[in-house]
Amino acid sequence: MSRWSFSSHVALLFAIGIGGLGCQAPNESQPAAGVSQEDLIQFNRNKLVVEEAMLDSISLQWSVMHKMTHDTITPAGLRAWSEQPWESRLRELEVGDTVSWIGEMRLIDSTLVMEWTDEAPFQFIWNRSDWPRGFHEFANLLGEVGEGECLIPSHLGWGLSGWPPLIPQEAVLWLNISQNASNNASVSLAPYSGRLQWNEMLNAFELGHWPGGSDWISHRQLAGSPCLAWFDAADSFDTVPSALNIELRTFKWQGRELAPLSLGLTAWEFSRQDEGQLLPVLQELLQMYPKQKKWECWCPVDLAFGQEGVPEAGMSPSEVVGFQWALTEVEPLKTAALIGR
Repeated sequence: MSRWSFSSHVALLFAIGIGGLGCQAPNESQPAAGVSQEDLIQFNRNKLVVEEAMLDSISLQWSVMHKMTHDTITPAGLRAWSEQPWESRLRELEVGDTVSWIGEMRLIDSTLVMEWTDEAPFQFIWNRSDWPRGFHEFANLLGEVGEGECLIPSHLGWGLSGWPPLIPQEAVLWLNISQNASNNASVSLAPYSGRLQWNEMLNAFELGHWPGGSDWISHRQLAGSPCLAWFDAADSFDTVPSALNIELRTFKWQGRELAPLSLGLTAWEFSRQDEGQLLPVLQELLQMYPKQKKWECWCPVDLAFGQEGVPEAGMSPSEVVGFQWALTEVEPLKTAALIGR
């Protein structure tokens, strides 16, 4: 077992959590007012308005300056330019087509993120591979053979999660691509969810729908994390405890219309100094926010558990997993006695 494996009474119920990123000092939290659904909806609407205005301004400049005289905006908001009319595609893409890209991906400040060459093109399976929705949408515009540029809005890219360390949160992407596509008959056409489930959950969140319901934490404060994590800002320890009891419940997200599926509750005690009690991702959250008692976090299964998911629990890497946990302080000697048994 790896050094962060759980003790036997915890492992079966996958008692883990999701970590934060960055090198920030432990926080001194202050109680904050709860975030209402209406506040969240308005906040995200304001962000979308600002981003749309920025993209409209850039698009206007590019349409004037670029040699590519044919431009288009898709219903989802992707802006694209090409020297050839979009309706002149040789063939529309079909499910199972392998798309091959030569070109580059940048942030809108011109920072180069990736470059793909003739010797090492970027390839993915259209409408199946686990890449942002904007990639698939742009590939569909280019068709079997095509060249063009596009601006991918953040909600069609990596959105709230970003893609650390290359892609910041809520980043707009700029692609300049030459595309070739070929049909791969050996590709399975079974429905693929991948990060599409994760994107669906983020889209619902941006509209004000908190995954897991709204009754677990009343004063939500979002935490720094590659996943979607928040804590109860109105409930914290006075000092950083050295030993803790954790009660953790695990869920599987089943879509916006269905309640999450509970996968069980587990509880155990541990010391902050002990190794092997927590996965590093949970340990990082505790280190970043050491005084917070109550948490909730939702994450792609592959990010939480690894590329294999948790097959013994029926959780594939393409699904979304949620965690709710509460911490209470315990006597260090009691924890030591439990470990020594």
